[in-house]
Amino acid sequence: MKTWVDSYTFDFPWETVVQAAYRKYPTRHNTNVKTLDTLERRCGQNGSGRVLFSHRLFGTLWNAPALVINILGFNEMMYIHEMSECDTLSKTLLARHLPSLPLMSHYKVYLR
Repeated sequence: MKTWVDSYTFDFPWETVVQAAYRKYPTRHNTNVKTLDTLERRCGQNGSGRVLFSHRLFGTLWNAPALVINILGFNEMMYIHEMSECDTLSKTLLARHLPSLPLMSHYKVYLR
């Protein structure tokens, strides 16, 4: 089931967009992201060329009321796994965001 699909075209070189995607957090503009840890980063090959594989863990602080957090059974600090593949030959970046266990039944995000 798809709730919505968004598409964005950036009028910048591909290399600039990829750098921005990897540097987007932490930032003063989105204070909910408190931690960002790189769990794995490696270079490899796939069918089309060289690929940078990356696995990062975001720690986000939810500003929801305590009552809502308690009713849903969430912790105040939630963690999101980002697994990305940056293909330098075909100039594609695929990022998958998987929430921590309490949220996995609610949503998953795939970016292309």
